[in-house]
This record gives sequence, C-alpha cells and structure tokens, in this order.
Amino acid sequence: MNRGAGRQVVFHTRHDGELFESLTGAESSRAGVEVHAYCLMPNHFHLLVHCPDGGLSTFMQQLAARFTRATNQRVGRDGALFRGRFHSIATDDPGYVQRLGRYIHRNPVDLTRVASIEAYRWSSLRAYLEPSIRPQWLRTDVLADRSVDTVSVFTATDLARLIDLLMAAHLGVDGNAARSIRRAVSIGLTDGTTGTLARAAANLLGFSSVQAARHATRRARGLDESAGVRQLVEIIASIVA
Repeated sequence: MNRGAGRQVVFHTRHDGELFESLTGAESSRAGVEVHAYCLMPNHFHLLVHCPDGGLSTFMQQLAARFTRATNQRVGRDGALFRGRFHSIATDDPGYVQRLGRYIHRNPVDLTRVASIEAYRWSSLRAYLEPSIRPQWLRTDVLADRSVDTVSVFTATDLARLIDLLMAAHLGVDGNAARSIRRAVSIGLTDGTTGTLARAAANLLGFSSVQAARHATRRARGLDESAGVRQLVEIIASIVA
C-alpha cells in the first residue's frame, strides 16, 4: 500500500481512478506481477499481488511514477504525490492471503462508512461478484476459494504484520513510533476477542496464554484507549473471523 504525501488526496476524479487501474494492468504485465485484489481510497491504495519472479519494487515504483507524472501534468503541479516508499507485507500462507484480501475489500466500509462495499466502484470486489467486468490483468481464482480460512493458523507474526499494515494505512504510523500502538492493539485483542486471534495477541505480548496476558494487562492497565487503537482492534477482529 501507499498513501498520499502528507495524507493528501491522490484520487480526485473518476479519470484518476480509471488511469490508476489502467496503469496497474500495464505495469503488472510488464513486471510479471499477478494482481489478485485492489482498492483505491481517496488518499491511498491497497494492492494484493504475487510476484513469482520478483519485480515488486519495479512494479510499484513504475506505477507510482507514471501516475504521478500524469496527474501532475493534468493539474499543473510538480513534486511527489505519494509518501515515499510503499509499505508491503510478504506472506506465503494461503489463509493469511485470504484475510488480506478480505481487509482490502472491506476498506470502503472501514474508512468511509459507505452503505455497501459491493457497490463501491474502486475495488476489485465488483469483479469477483460480476466476472463479466473483470479486467484481463486481475486474477480472481485465488481469493475465490475461501475454504483455506478454516485450516489456516493465525500466528503472532501474522498479527504483527497485520497491525503494521493497518497502522500505516489508517493512522499513518510506522517505525519506532508504532511500538506503543502495536502493544495497545494487542492488549485490546486479548481483552476483546477469543480463540486463535486472542492467542496470537497474547503471544505477541510475550505471554504463553491468553489468561496470563489478561491478568497482567488488567493489573498494569497502561492501555491506550484512543479512537485509533479501538478502530484497529475492531478491524482486525472483523478480518480474522
């Protein structure tokens, strides 16, 4: 994913969205990258891709550069449009891929509270629901099989990656400044969820069991109850169902 520099809006018009989709197709073909899901929001975008021969950095750099040049020419400006290097998560776990796809397709609800994610124009979900409108460059055969969700193990490492992705997308936070938020979200998950997600959160906090994590955190209670932390807890709980 990548967001606008200074959180500025990068997709202003229908033309911007259509141009980005077209460039995504052209550059993914050029770089040998498979695109499985995408979502464009006003000030950022998400892509779920597979790079069988590498090429992720080239693909993302060329996509951002071509879109920036075209946008700057159209509006008569110059300078960077996106905030530095893109943020990425690498995984080869099929269940985790499904969850990332679910998160990407849920973005319009989580960020803009639109009435229906199915009707959102700038998401690949429409192509999954209506195969006749699927662009040739979008692969819909991987996320279509949801059965792997039931056999996937969600680990502390998976959770850490997901929290980092959501912090970058929703809060614009990464690096050392993210440590306290990552801990706060993990505490919120041990308190507010059960099953594999709660266990992953407890392990991420360094506890061997959910019960031990809840006991320790309730005693210390240094939990950050900010709206941003609560938002991430709710999103993760909805993704890792």
